[in-house]
Order: sequence, then C-alpha cells, then structure tokens
Amino acid sequence: MRINLAIYTISLLFFLLFPSQQSAGAEASPVALVYRQDLPLHRQLAGQINRALAEEDPPIPTVDLPLSSAWSPENEKDFADKKPFFAIAFGDVALTFCRKALPDLNGFFLLVSSQEQVAEAESSGRWTGAGLWVKPEKQLEKFRELFPGAQTIGSVVSAGFFSREQLVALRQTGERFGFALDIVEVGQRRDILGAIAQVYKRSDAFWMMPDPQLLNEITLAEMLRLQTAHARPLLGLSPRFVQLGALLSVNTSLGELAKQAVVMSRKFAGSRHQGHQGPLPDSCYIVHVNADVAAKLHFKTPAAISASYDFISPAGEEGRP
Repeated sequence: MRINLAIYTISLLFFLLFPSQQSAGAEASPVALVYRQDLPLHRQLAGQINRALAEEDPPIPTVDLPLSSAWSPENEKDFADKKPFFAIAFGDVALTFCRKALPDLNGFFLLVSSQEQVAEAESSGRWTGAGLWVKPEKQLEKFRELFPGAQTIGSVVSAGFFSREQLVALRQTGERFGFALDIVEVGQRRDILGAIAQVYKRSDAFWMMPDPQLLNEITLAEMLRLQTAHARPLLGLSPRFVQLGALLSVNTSLGELAKQAVVMSRKFAGSRHQGHQGPLPDSCYIVHVNADVAAKLHFKTPAAISASYDFISPAGEEGRP
C-alpha cells in the first residue's frame, strides 16, 4: 500500500509539473524580425523567414516589429520587453534600432546600404550579415577568379567618396588579390566624363562604384560606350546594371541570405553564447552576367564557380536594383 501511495504521489507531482514546463517552453525567448513596414521587400522576406523558423524542429518562436523611418522610446521599450535572444534586421533603420535598443543583442542584418553601419555592426562581434552592396574585398576576390589575367582595375569616384584611409586600405586589398587599382577622384562635375574615358582606356576592367554624386544616365551611357569601344568589361553594381549592359555584377542572393538568417537563428537557439560571428559563407554570393555582352567580349565563366552564376539577357525580366 505504501509503495502504491509513493507511486501515486510521484505521478501526481509529475502531472502537476509537466504543464508548467510546457508553459515555460511556450514563453521561450523569440527571434525578433525588425523591418520597415512601408517596404514590400522587407515584409516579403520577413514572412519567408517567419515561415521557415516555424517549420524548424522544434519551431523557433518569432516576434515581428515593423517600424517606420523613425521610432519612439516606446518602440524601444516594447522591443526590450519581448526579450529576444536574436534579431534579424532588414535595412539601415532596423539595424540602428536594434543596436540602440539592445546593445548586447546578437543578430543578422541584410539590405543595409550604409557601409559604415555594416562595419560598426560587424566590429562589435555580435552581428553579421550582408549590406546592400557586396564589400569591395569580396568583389575583388571574385574578380580575380573571373579575370585571372587582369592586372589593372580602374574606377572614378567623386572627391570625398572614400576617405584617405579607405583608399589606402582598398589599394592594399587590391594588391593582395594581384590587382593595381587605378582609382581617380574627381572634384568638378565637368571633369567626370573625361576621367572615366582616361581611366577606362588604361585599365583591364572598369569598376562601377555606388557613388550617388557620379552615377547617372549620362555616366552610365559613357561607361557602356567605352566597354564596347575598348572591349573591356564594365563591372556593375547590381543585376539591373547588368541588364542595362554591364558585363557582370557581384551580389548577394536574397534567397540564400534568408536561409542563412534561419541557420544563425537555429545556432543561437541552441546556445546563447556563440562568441564572435564569422563572415558569410560563399554560397550567399552570386555573379550576374549579361549573356549578350559576355558573347561579344568572349567572356567565359570559370567552371570552378559556374554554379554561382545567373545569366541575364537584356530582353529578360528586370533584375533587383
């Protein structure tokens, strides 16, 4: 009788404790998805990642925090009260918000246009991800694979686009990959087209930079003309520029970045103390190639990285800007 009573007591305790364990699990800290509510691409990617995290085994809880271009202290308090263990930030506003509201939070970012923000977030050791533009060092790495015989890559930027330190570092990175970088700074708008023509003529390839002071329809038309005249590739910024006639661009794949966000969330769900976050895997990068221009320039994709290519025809669908 005493044995049965002991068994009954243990069973009752287990029954009483089990629901509380379920409740604790249900209240587990979530992954926070922070994005601009007015940007359809942000909402689309957030939905995609939300669904993928829900399909994990066990499912990883999430919480959405849509923002406008500005936020209030109440937004920050609400975010902190949700106690996320990891954040996925879409764009500059979301990344700034996350790092200000919870400085010790780990996270993954994408679609961030500010190179300074990207550098600051990564140097913290708590964030990794991809900016809107692929880092120059990764582009140069790909350029070396794509153009094994090239020696000089030229570019023209407006004065002040790069700091002195950035220019020195960029040229050193070019040397590391076997390139002499011929980067000319232009102070006057009237000198831009002449500088582009001079640099293009003496370079093996011309590298387009995301410089809003320089890049427009007129300068793009001149770059495309020189690509044909000198039969030397124009290295564009995005699939859209490739569709417009640049030979190629090195970009990140949004689909692969979404998968990587899920991978990182799963990793931090298993352990909250991961240490310094490393760089993105190579699978997150893709080279977009204009098929027509490639044929005219007799450009052939190296077999070793052919799986990372997307061929675009001028008559095809519009690429991501």
